Amino acid sequence: MSDPIIPLDATESGVKWWDNGSKSAFYFVGEMKVGFRWFEPDGRLTMEYCLHGELKHGPFRTYHDNGTVCEDAFYIEGKEHGETKQYDEAGNLIGSYEMHHGTGVDLWYARRGVLSEERYVKDGVLDGFERWWCEDQQTVWEECHYECGVQHGIERRWNERGRLKLGYPRYHINGQRVSKRQYVRASERDESLPKYVTSEDAPLGSCL
Repeated sequence: MSDPIIPLDATESGVKWWDNGSKSAFYFVGEMKVGFRWFEPDGRLTMEYCLHGELKHGPFRTYHDNGTVCEDAFYIEGKEHGETKQYDEAGNLIGSYEMHHGTGVDLWYARRGVLSEERYVKDGVLDGFERWWCEDQQTVWEECHYECGVQHGIERRWNERGRLKLGYPRYHINGQRVSKRQYVRASERDESLPKYVTSEDAPLGSCL
């Protein structure tokens, strides 16, 4: 286990026990809230981060079952900033990405160099494409699009044979699901809506 990131003299408070036996708690130095932790039912620490009031501010970490660091990030006033690193259970670096005050591309790796999730973020909220990648790194099994934190674009999901699942694509405008006809008409006027292109119904793409 790495050294804790919450001050050793912090007092635990606001403890909550969840139905599955997990525990969450806030930490205070005097009257100031300085951190948060999440524990599994067996007592293992799996997440901790620093707070300034109600905002994440400082180091953020998650841990594997064996106690080694899984994700190591940093926040400034509630927004991810700087380089975020992801490690395997042996402590080997398997991937990283850069954020600038909550803006950038948030990535998650299945193993070293193998991308699993991809999210475009602006000012701390989803803004752009969100994709889940297959391990072949050439196909996507789910994709959607956001603007200012709400779905705003085309949502697609594919099955294991690379065909669109029943009921997809789905179309969203400012968080509301609409018909294909409504979406196509709106996309002609709204440049923030990705245009519908038939060829994009195939789950092909290029990995970052």
